[in-house]
Amino acid sequence: MDIETQAKIFKAIGDVTRIKILCLLPSQPRCEEMYNVGDLVKEMGGSQPNMSRHLLILKEAGLVNCRKSCCSVYYWRVSEAFAQVQEYLANFCDEEQKRVVPDPEESSPLKPDRSRT
Repeated sequence: MDIETQAKIFKAIGDVTRIKILCLLPSQPRCEEMYNVGDLVKEMGGSQPNMSRHLLILKEAGLVNCRKSCCSVYYWRVSEAFAQVQEYLANFCDEEQKRVVPDPEESSPLKPDRSRT
């Protein structure tokens, strides 16, 4: 996952409304479980233009997909995208754990040198 994609994903999930949308959407494109914009507005409140904007951000980040059916567009989560984010975070945490972080007490330039006393 390149850094541009990472930034889009973290921007997309960095909003409370979009997290709520993701929690509502199914992980499979099953007709009886999918939501369209109107369904999400009824469930969560807000306006249709605002909900459409949130869904567009999620779609551009690759976190949701959609299918047009008659006059509506229905949305669901992209499970593979979440698996990639989980893998990225696991690798990121592993890399951070490998770094040696010095003890601030031992490396502080303000710590008095007691070896001369």
